[in-house]
Amino acid sequence: MLGAAALLITGGGCYKYVPMGAGTPAPARASDVRVFLATPLAVPLDGITINSARRVDGEFIAMTRDSIFVSAVNVVDAGGTEHAANAETVKIGQDHVDHVELRRPALARTLLAAGGAIAFGTITSVALADGGGGGRSGGSGGQAK
Repeated sequence: MLGAAALLITGGGCYKYVPMGAGTPAPARASDVRVFLATPLAVPLDGITINSARRVDGEFIAMTRDSIFVSAVNVVDAGGTEHAANAETVKIGQDHVDHVELRRPALARTLLAAGGAIAFGTITSVALADGGGGGRSGGSGGQAK
């Protein structure tokens, strides 16, 4: 039972972010991206402005020659603080972009996590099947006269 829960948790797999190379075509719409900014930038969100933003995390919307559009989940400032962006559309000028990273599956991590979950489930199943305890059941230890 616990093993099945562990498998469900790891079932989504593990991910890593990889930099887009020069000349790479634009990612598919709704791809998870991280946009790293070349210089700190003021990013307006609903009712507030995040000053000195260094990174915008979210889903890719579109890219033009001049700008990249992201449905932002988080905006990270120069101090490393993450600010929730609630899927606000953020337009970033290409001249402010240092690089973009795409979220990709990390096969080795996923296999390791799945192997660990299977091992945990097996150990748990064996322990529960054994009764989970080391005590003896039985009588008083002697015969009644």
